[in-house]
Amino acid sequence: SYMVVNTLKIRSSRLELAGKLIAAATEAGANEVGSLHFDLADPRQHRAEAIRQATAQARADAGSLAGAAGVRLVRVLSLHLDQESAQPLPMARFKTAEMAMTDAAPVIAPGEVTVRATVQMVYEVGPEG
Repeated sequence: SYMVVNTLKIRSSRLELAGKLIAAATEAGANEVGSLHFDLADPRQHRAEAIRQATAQARADAGSLAGAAGVRLVRVLSLHLDQESAQPLPMARFKTAEMAMTDAAPVIAPGEVTVRATVQMVYEVGPEG
């Protein structure tokens, strides 16, 4: 007995074709279609925006904290950025036998991809002036 496995990887930014591509693979003889997942086309752009927002929020929080403590922010002593973090949508698996019984392409719907950035800022503070 032997087993033959042939893997085909398709990458597309046209979500509307995803179900049709899966159906075409099934029609061509695939008996398992898996590892369907969604990710960002340009992760660096979204990461940069997450860093900008995290930094602005850290600065605003530091200003509020300094005001509440009766001190002023003098200068930034250090900055720390976390490791890159993006959470793509979980992968989906399809059983082609179930698809064959329905005789239709599966419906693929978009969702959200979460991009996170954590910024730590250490400030020198001085007397309110």
